[in-house]
Amino acid sequence: MTCNRRVFGTLLISSFLSAVSNQSATAFSARDDARQGFSRSGDDALDQAFIAELKRIVSVLNINPGFQYIDEMNSYSTIEVYIPGTKGTVFFGVPLIKMLMMEPDGGIAVAGIAAHECAHVLQYVIDIPSKLRTTSGSVTLLELHADFLAGYYIGRRNGDGSSSIIRLSSALYKFGDYDFKSPAHHGTPAKRSAAAEKGYAVAQNGGKLQDAIEAGMKYVKEL
Repeated sequence: MTCNRRVFGTLLISSFLSAVSNQSATAFSARDDARQGFSRSGDDALDQAFIAELKRIVSVLNINPGFQYIDEMNSYSTIEVYIPGTKGTVFFGVPLIKMLMMEPDGGIAVAGIAAHECAHVLQYVIDIPSKLRTTSGSVTLLELHADFLAGYYIGRRNGDGSSSIIRLSSALYKFGDYDFKSPAHHGTPAKRSAAAEKGYAVAQNGGKLQDAIEAGMKYVKEL
């Protein structure tokens, strides 16, 4: 796949990439056997853009997870450490990236979903699960809180306008579900898109990360 220059905005500036290359190499290091993860997608331009986007996400969310690609139509995160020097791990499916990139401004959806997974790592680090996981073990509130923080990230993304949150909201709407009886229920389409839009509004109003964390918890608890 050829990386569209609009994928992640104006990310491929040489000075930025050279500045992050050493730290990025840690995140995409040799633990290719971990959960069948691998460190390169086969498209150098995509890898450079994705690394740069991830660097922005972890800067905004103030976390330091490892990252690996997987050959699945999926993305997920874990508190487990597979890469030395990181805290938690995010796995992102190359097929999922390619599917999202088929849509106009698909890079915004990729950025938002990557932020959603990074938000889960943040949740683990600051023990949000103990506050939002229900007695039945449902992860719905945690998922909606991650959507909220993904929207917050999009609102903090330099130069992004309202069209960006519309794109992310649309993507999350498509990933919503109505499987209310399942502990893995991620939230209805309407609730997922609304949570991201609320998080975006916090960023647009100048909210800091802690503001977004707390506002997101309050929001999902009241649903």
